[in-house]
Amino acid sequence: PELMRKLGLVIDLEVELPAGVSPTGLVWVEPNWGTPPAVTTKSVSPRTHYTLKSGFAAVSRSDRHVGGMLRVRSPKAGADSQPYEVIQVDVDGAAMKVLDYARTAARKIRFVDQQGNVAEEESDSTAEDAGLPTMRSSGLALVENGRAAELVKAFHVAREQHSLMNASQAPEIQLYAEDLITGYRIDIHDGGANAWRSLCARVGAYSFKGSDLKLSISDEGWISDSAVEAADDSSDDLYLSEAIVRWSGWSLVAPRPGKHIGTDDTPADYQSKPETEFGLAVSFKPAPKSLPRLRFGSSYRLRARAVDMAGNGLTLAEADALMPTLGASAATEPVTYLRHDPVPSPVLLLRQSVAASQGESVDVLVIRSYNDTP
Repeated sequence: PELMRKLGLVIDLEVELPAGVSPTGLVWVEPNWGTPPAVTTKSVSPRTHYTLKSGFAAVSRSDRHVGGMLRVRSPKAGADSQPYEVIQVDVDGAAMKVLDYARTAARKIRFVDQQGNVAEEESDSTAEDAGLPTMRSSGLALVENGRAAELVKAFHVAREQHSLMNASQAPEIQLYAEDLITGYRIDIHDGGANAWRSLCARVGAYSFKGSDLKLSISDEGWISDSAVEAADDSSDDLYLSEAIVRWSGWSLVAPRPGKHIGTDDTPADYQSKPETEFGLAVSFKPAPKSLPRLRFGSSYRLRARAVDMAGNGLTLAEADALMPTLGASAATEPVTYLRHDPVPSPVLLLRQSVAASQGESVDVLVIRSYNDTP
């Protein structure tokens, strides 16, 4: 956000509220060029629905946001029909493991040829020797039920607004919070410390290729939606995980310390390579002493602060001050982080040597009988 302002991509306008201003209504900005621009310019001033109930904020179209935060709990819904929930296992990873297991099982195929003979093709690793995938602890994930359907609705609204904006006589375009939000800043409440901490606080180092200018900016990043598609273009479908965010004990906007596996399968450092003509390279680190600890047996809660296209949103202190007003709708229920790992089968040990018993081993028991000794 701060870099966008330094580059002039975002201009902040501060206006004093006049006395008697309505607590709800529409707000917009109309540019007055004075001297007409040298090039043909089309000015579009969308109207934004606002509310002053819990500070200045855009009104939610579908009641998904309240006071500049994501409404993660609905007081009208039951425990089994909440729009959001916290899970502790990697469901997507487990599903991929199941698919891999199915492919392995499919390698052992039984089929009947034209003569009616049963033939069999068998891989080195037979299906009966493999176990089903297990669920493991993988941090805390905030998931939204039916997230893909909400994204489709947003696509339809965006397409309609885009067509209105390009009309020859553009009608009045009205925006809501969902039209302005580009992501969220996630906070974690550590029950042991009894305090909210931001997972998006960071310190950024910015440098420009061919210049000695270097900037160090402390701000907050955010997470945003991301969809994936088939790498081989075999399908036009988009895949969107229902997990909005997954926290595994580190920052959501800065890489972990150490190296990662590079494209050539060797350890490599995290390096930002300039990809544009500006030659901008960036690197981020978590803000000092900003991250909580993720520990088994500890209790945690999650909340999400909405971020608009200009990087604006509630600060951590502002969100803390609003929590008594927003009630339970702005944060998840406390959840105790538990350990989910498979329990291996007991290990068999030989108490005596079986060298004298031909064919016997730790997992093969040989029973011999003789004519005179049953």
